[in-house]
Amino acid sequence: CLQGVLDEMGLNTEEGARKLAGADPQGEEMKRMAQELAARLGVTVGEAMERLVRWQGDQRRMLALLDEEAAKTAKGGKRLRAIWRCGVCGRADKPYIVCWVSPFIVRYDQVDA
Repeated sequence: CLQGVLDEMGLNTEEGARKLAGADPQGEEMKRMAQELAARLGVTVGEAMERLVRWQGDQRRMLALLDEEAAKTAKGGKRLRAIWRCGVCGRADKPYIVCWVSPFIVRYDQVDA
């Protein structure tokens, strides 16, 4: 459900994830998302907002990991590349994030120097 809301709002991208990770839970965009998510899940707007706030924390941690991986690769001290997958829809197994709902690292692939 969250994936559908993000897709429809054009926020299922890195830019969208970074924007929403820092969004004010009382802001208009988060309120719209909570209302849409509540309608899709059949829960209250408050319950949907709680889920979104937990998701924001997950997104912040994932973005920090993504930034850390990029910094290691940029320094040249790392010869492994993270391969990502979405924990909700299963999209990807790529060296970049395709779906930003619940990305995680599946494995690391060796990178030739």
